[in-house]
Amino acid sequence: MVDIQKVETFICAAENSSLSDAAKLLHLSQPGVSHQIKLLEQEL
Repeated sequence: MVDIQKVETFICAAENSSLSDAAKLLHLSQPGVSHQIKLLEQEL
């Protein structure tokens, strides 16, 4: 089952065309955003 938080992180990064901007908006580190997206890719 796909984790909704990972999907939301991916959508935020896609909408902002920037991992660092997404990280700021989500109050995460940029490596944290990258990690969430990597985990989502593995789940899919």
